[in-house]
Amino acid sequence: MPDNFTLRQARNLAGITQAEMAKKLGVSRAMYRSYEQYLTLMRVDKANKFSQVTNIPIQRIIFLPQGSRNV
Repeated sequence: MPDNFTLRQARNLAGITQAEMAKKLGVSRAMYRSYEQYLTLMRVDKANKFSQVTNIPIQRIIFLPQGSRNV
């Protein structure tokens, strides 16, 4: 099992579709897809909810695109 999970990996591990996750986060499917493709950054409240839904600690989920720097 990897140390960290992409949004897609975490969602798939939880057995949830993009549409289901979008509904759980209270966003459109298009917005959720944008999160998963790292085109839009997820708000902290949505990230916390994502972590709860997937049952993966927030520290183990990759919320920033690869190569981005911590600010």
